[in-house]
Amino acid sequence: MTFAENLRLSLPEEEAKKLISSLDQEPFHALFLNEEKLSKEAFLARFPEVEGHPEIPNAFLYNKTTYDFGKLWLYQAGAYSIQEPAAMLPAFFLPLSEGGRVLDLCAAPGGKSIELALRMKGKGVLVANDLSYPRAKDLSQNIERMGLGNVIVTANDFEKLTGRYPRFFSSILLDAPCSGSAMFRKNELAKEDWSYEKVLKQAAIQKRLLESAYALLSPGGSLMYSTCSFSKEENEDVILPFLSAHPDMKAAAVPDSPGFYHHPALPEGVHLYPHRYRGEGQFFCLLQKDGILSAHEKRFVKERKHLAFLERFGLLERSNESLHGTLYSLSESFPIKDLNVLRYGVMLLEEDDKKEAPSHHLSHFLGKEFALPLNKKQADDYLSGLCFPYQAPDGWYVVSQEGINLGFSKISHGVLKNHYPKGLRKK
Repeated sequence: MTFAENLRLSLPEEEAKKLISSLDQEPFHALFLNEEKLSKEAFLARFPEVEGHPEIPNAFLYNKTTYDFGKLWLYQAGAYSIQEPAAMLPAFFLPLSEGGRVLDLCAAPGGKSIELALRMKGKGVLVANDLSYPRAKDLSQNIERMGLGNVIVTANDFEKLTGRYPRFFSSILLDAPCSGSAMFRKNELAKEDWSYEKVLKQAAIQKRLLESAYALLSPGGSLMYSTCSFSKEENEDVILPFLSAHPDMKAAAVPDSPGFYHHPALPEGVHLYPHRYRGEGQFFCLLQKDGILSAHEKRFVKERKHLAFLERFGLLERSNESLHGTLYSLSESFPIKDLNVLRYGVMLLEEDDKKEAPSHHLSHFLGKEFALPLNKKQADDYLSGLCFPYQAPDGWYVVSQEGINLGFSKISHGVLKNHYPKGLRKK
């Protein structure tokens, strides 16, 4: 069965024809603004030719020939996260409880995790997980770049951990692995790799993951299921049998929009087709479990070995814990037994480092009040890895440009020694 034949099994002929035609057009580009670092007003003053996202207040569509946002220093500084506009909606519509425990089950490369963590405003804990360790490493780097302090990055098969975390998470995002037909415009290989056999194989995996998410979800909790597939077999045909098997789960509608398409078999589900909605395509459906969501008791671990370091950077009220020889700071303590953890909140420092050199992640987590300001020339030199004169007492400092933190430096005898990560430096 071809892709076009598969579409026509579930869509009216004219709808399928328009969708197929739209796949030859150019892809859309968008970003999600980190307003902790850059206000919307300042962003729009700097980049007036962007266009507001139709649903998300702090997201913007842009023309890549006008602004290549991935190459600007603001990107590495964590001022925004680049993500296509349709892919932003599942995380945007997932309900979050105050200070809740949230799981992004298949999180890499991290765009949806970043969006969730920013929506949580530093409270609660988000577990951003990916089964693939290399992909989880990329995810961890994106969490560091954005300076997020309430995220644990893991590389686990949560199908094997439902007994460890039964009915544990208040909100779960399952952006399931899929056949990837919504990636055709961005990736020619996705088009070549598509087959109906792959659709059926992915659907079987999606059904298993959805069962795992159900077991992990608290009573009264919310589960968002999404794919970047246009095939009904991976969308409605996954959700409907699941709902039949679990009468305590209900599909819930989200606020409607003119660009949303709803299949009559599951009217609460949303299809974002490129000919209707400016994005690469997405399916999502919000599911809610019966019951009353209860708050959990928060715990905080108080590290005393590095008290002066923690006090200097205003971290004493957080949960500061050692893990495999590294000191981390998290919004609250989280049980991680049996988890393969790559990042436990904000990485602070390696404990065997006698100089107590702070991590790059900490510089992006801290507010600008902890930073020494650099002018444009100094900032360019810093981002290039250079050292230069700077008069301040000896010690470790965050440095910033235009009120946005860049990284750490160490001042010694009137010289700013550069500690910007070598892999990020301007060539």
